[in-house]
Amino acid sequence: MDEFDTIAVENDPLLDEIRRTRDAVEENGGDRESFMILLKNVDNPKWEIRKVVAEAVLFIPENESAPFMRLLSDPNAYVQSAAKIAYSRKNLYGNAADKKRSISPALLHSGNILENKFGRETAEWVRAELEKAYDITVGAAAHDIYGILSPMKDQVNAIEEISQDPLRIQDLPSIRMYVQRLRDRIETIERLVGDMRFLAKETSKERRSEQVKDVVNAARGMVLDVFRSKNRDVSMIDCSISIPERLTFKISRIDMIRAIYNLLKNAYESFLVRANTFRAGKIEIVAEETCDGCIAITIRDTGIGMSALDLETYLQFNPGVTSKKETGTGFGLAIAFRKIRDHEGTLAVTSQMDVGTTVKIFIPKDAETRHE
Repeated sequence: MDEFDTIAVENDPLLDEIRRTRDAVEENGGDRESFMILLKNVDNPKWEIRKVVAEAVLFIPENESAPFMRLLSDPNAYVQSAAKIAYSRKNLYGNAADKKRSISPALLHSGNILENKFGRETAEWVRAELEKAYDITVGAAAHDIYGILSPMKDQVNAIEEISQDPLRIQDLPSIRMYVQRLRDRIETIERLVGDMRFLAKETSKERRSEQVKDVVNAARGMVLDVFRSKNRDVSMIDCSISIPERLTFKISRIDMIRAIYNLLKNAYESFLVRANTFRAGKIEIVAEETCDGCIAITIRDTGIGMSALDLETYLQFNPGVTSKKETGTGFGLAIAFRKIRDHEGTLAVTSQMDVGTTVKIFIPKDAETRHE
């Protein structure tokens, strides 16, 4: 059941039957009789009934869902919205299932190699951990995308409601507000999908000698450009950079810039007090060569910091973990961790609530490509 059911005409025996059928299909897949009941009511004159049928599409087998596609262009906005959400979720979860099936042969092959080399118990543990990591990633993405889409449905309905009557000049500010909210959420989906693609993309095998200071400055420039494009003033945050001019390391430039960009963006956003409003603070970026031939880059901020429990979750570097639902996708830290790891490097984080966070990156000065 959802909020639109309260709008429906109550005490309608057919409506009650359709709801029970929808719930039965959701719980156990239903049967042929349930399918025929739903199909028979695709063109029911009452939009309340068609909307419940649209909701049930999510649980109908793919090979039988074609007759219900007409609900995507239903004349009633509520029905159309319910159908679009159902088909979007069906595509999302269906594609995820197909993807998981497609990686199973690869997991099986790798598992056989591990079993021959390290034994059955180790192979089973690795396989279970890989599948769990995949489930976490897909689950986080599905949860976040659905969380972004749900309010968009309400905003579209609000615009639809305003536009049904003769448009009045006093309605324009409300329409602009809803359109801006929709744009913001579309952009959030674009960023989420972009981060997911970058996380899945293999780190470049090409390594070139780059100046550490130049890479850090490029990453910081990207952060400031993003903030400026969003009219987010961070001028009250003092960022100091102390890196020797001739300090170099051998890296994939685009991947390392992206890793540092994500970590530095987190540092700036630790001063965010409310939407687009930052408090004053300080960020220090220091880099040096260690005695064991590594480049150590430290990013230290005096922002909000994290509790011990949040830090423990943070240090798992799982995709989809974020405390900044309005500004973050939850994939930035996972991207940074993976790109640094693929340079044979390490990422360490310490933090204290209301004190700040320190991030330390260690990259071998002449890192070779990591081979999995």
